[in-house]
Amino acid sequence: MTIPTNFNWRDYLINNLDLQKSRIRSKGGAENHYKRYGHREDRIICNEPYISTNHVLSDDYTFVILRCVRKEKFSELWINCYNSIRKFHPNNKIVFIDNNSNYKYIKKIKLENVELIQHNENRSGEILPFYYFLKKKWSKYIIYFQDSMFLNRPLCADKLNVENFKFFWHFYPGVHDNKKVITYQIDQLTNNEDLHNLLKDRKNWFGSFGLSCTMSLQFLEFIEKKHNFTNLVNYVNCREDRKGLERVLGLLCSLYQFEDVHNSYFGPVCICPNFGKNTIENYQDPKSEAVQEWEQLFCLSKVFVCR
Repeated sequence: MTIPTNFNWRDYLINNLDLQKSRIRSKGGAENHYKRYGHREDRIICNEPYISTNHVLSDDYTFVILRCVRKEKFSELWINCYNSIRKFHPNNKIVFIDNNSNYKYIKKIKLENVELIQHNENRSGEILPFYYFLKKKWSKYIIYFQDSMFLNRPLCADKLNVENFKFFWHFYPGVHDNKKVITYQIDQLTNNEDLHNLLKDRKNWFGSFGLSCTMSLQFLEFIEKKHNFTNLVNYVNCREDRKGLERVLGLLCSLYQFEDVHNSYFGPVCICPNFGKNTIENYQDPKSEAVQEWEQLFCLSKVFVCR
């Protein structure tokens, strides 16, 4: 069986949920599936190029950037993130939530339409945008970026026109899952029996990569009322806790809107070129092939740093 010249393995994974449930994550895996099953089942092998024409986000959307600068090496990340948003979405409010930065590494730049929240009580990290969204209610939606993300092109307003949420990327359960941490975090939530059961069913939930997403206040209020989600602000203190949180949010969202979870903005994070390896140094190299490929595929880039 010959693979068609227009076969796009990333599109093939995005279009076929059963492949994702089986945790197929590579070009070779996608091609093998097509040779054995896909060609006989007349499956979609590539998508028509999507051309976004609606780039203007209304005031219903507030960008929220989680910032943590502990070393001079990372001092430019949040600035690049801010400048990229201002370049492509100049009118939307931006909120910085600073979580225990060392301010000797925070450079002073001109900021417009920005609110700064300083959170030093604990190292709660990725849950803080949701915690403060419930308190501040800035708008109908938040668009949640980590400070190590930046835009190459504007976001598509049509794709962000959602009722509940849209993850930027989702990931398959089973890889790097720390069940002890995940179970402990679920135990801190109310009405948690269905979440414990869903955790065991790895074909019916996906994780939220970095928790970065667009989410409506209405949906966040729903899961907060039902499960007291932001109680986890008291139980996120290290990298393993943050990884657990990515899975708990995925479980919460999968429990109520599974179709929205796997219909993420860019698809499974495993399709990203050089995933987990594009460092600051890679982005400083204009000839980096992995960076160039990533930017061709996605309007949102991610620098991988361990903090």
